[in-house]
Amino acid sequence: MTDRYFNLVEEEWLPVTFLDGSVRELSLREVFRDAENIRSISSELGTMDGAILRLLLAIVYCAYREFDDEDVVEVFDFESWEDAWEDPALMYSTVEEYLDRTRDRFWLFDADSPFMQVADLETKSGKTDSIAKIIAEIPDGEPFMVMRSGEGAESVSLAEAARWLVHCQGYDTSGIKSGALGDPRVKGGKGYPIGTGWAGQLGLIWVEAENLHQTILRNLVPVDYFADLQLEYPNPAGDLAPWERTPDTSQQRGPAGAEQAPLNGIVELLTWQSRRVRLFREDDRVHSVLLAQGDKILPQHKQDFETMSTWRYSKPQSTKFKTDVYMPRMYDPSVAMWRGLESVLVGTSPKYVGRNKTEVPRYLPSAIVKWNAHLVWQHFVSEKEIVPLRGVGYEYGPQSSSYAELFDDRVLLPASLLSSTSMRRLIIDTLSSTQDVVTHISYFASNLLKATSISSSPDQATMARDKEKQITFFILDELFRRWLVSVGSNEKEARQRWADQLRNVVRQREEELSRSVNEAAYLGNESMSLGKAQIFLRIAVSKTLRNYEGDETDEQ
Repeated sequence: MTDRYFNLVEEEWLPVTFLDGSVRELSLREVFRDAENIRSISSELGTMDGAILRLLLAIVYCAYREFDDEDVVEVFDFESWEDAWEDPALMYSTVEEYLDRTRDRFWLFDADSPFMQVADLETKSGKTDSIAKIIAEIPDGEPFMVMRSGEGAESVSLAEAARWLVHCQGYDTSGIKSGALGDPRVKGGKGYPIGTGWAGQLGLIWVEAENLHQTILRNLVPVDYFADLQLEYPNPAGDLAPWERTPDTSQQRGPAGAEQAPLNGIVELLTWQSRRVRLFREDDRVHSVLLAQGDKILPQHKQDFETMSTWRYSKPQSTKFKTDVYMPRMYDPSVAMWRGLESVLVGTSPKYVGRNKTEVPRYLPSAIVKWNAHLVWQHFVSEKEIVPLRGVGYEYGPQSSSYAELFDDRVLLPASLLSSTSMRRLIIDTLSSTQDVVTHISYFASNLLKATSISSSPDQATMARDKEKQITFFILDELFRRWLVSVGSNEKEARQRWADQLRNVVRQREEELSRSVNEAAYLGNESMSLGKAQIFLRIAVSKTLRNYEGDETDEQ
């Protein structure tokens, strides 16, 4: 890189959808200026939307900081948040001044400090990879069964390259990378695995508001509320974005030989440099990339610092570290987001016996959800508002060295569920009872298999149950989402409506499955028949739904 080219503060590279439905690419400056009129970030992938949002959040945190003799004297606090909520122009002016000061660190190409890259990154062989190496739409550079081809697979525009660069730092796969000169971890010219990008290790979750300005603020926890939300800030003065600190080198930041790079705070996490990257261009196209290992980060105990993920208790990790350990709760692409609401909402996690036989929560909600619960309690957000929670992530392949499947889902829920104890309990009871009913239907399916064949194996029965669960949850998916947004304040009526929906689905599946069996099932055998299976199903479902409808509680 010998010249400065394509400044991200001024050049258009961020795809957004405006409130009127139009779509444009904007610069960083324009995104903050027009945030009130923008509905959402609308990039190639949901994971890229999340990575870009994290970049915008980091910029706001940085813009509100002031230093005095290397100590932080001003931070983004609740007063700053409240002022920005009431007058968006205040936040834009603060961010604009910051971008003016740091503009020279946002060049995509620069001889000394290219954005999120290392200017002199090189390998002993001098080889580079195709730009496809960092494009998640082309798994590990293989264009099989993807829409991108021709020039779009061989090179990309500068704007798109910038987006994939940000995405790569957050979501790059694990596996062997190029061995960068100067990196003491390199062996035999190879950079050995250190894990995926940091965002790729999370079950990333955020609130989508009515415009981008509100989305930013709904996902931006004021620093003076960190303690209230069980967050820590290890070193505010050292918590610098990549464009604020001395440019990274090919080596990992921190002491030589350290297992992971030092963590100073929220800004570093939002912009964690998991890779050392160098982009190569010809005119206005980027055709190749050098991709090496960057700063390693381990997921254990990060719930005290990371705001945008839910967390799960890990028994194996707790045994290993001899203390209670929580890990990010990543998404299963086969399970809709609403089915995991017990891990998302505040105060809804089941208990688990942890170390020393003490009870601990199985799940911890994200700080973002807790922050939005506070906004409802403080009436910044109406209890009647419908809150879209978005979750994105990857299921990686073996050794996390490839992208297997993308998870991108939204669940729309009344804001009252964030703040009302009884309404949250209603949701948990509903999820539990729904799971029980689906299990009853799945056993009906395996019982029919048993009725038609005395030689059916346990594996066949398990396959029949698993298949039926997939079918039934598919049927319930849209029904539950509609019920959730219309749950209202009358708990008894809401329970009745959902119980009726479940009864209808049970009848539907019972009829369809019963019609699918052969005559042998009607006669059955010593262990099972169609009639017995129907009786067992109806008794089990009736008991579950009686308990569900009878659990009437008063608002607390």
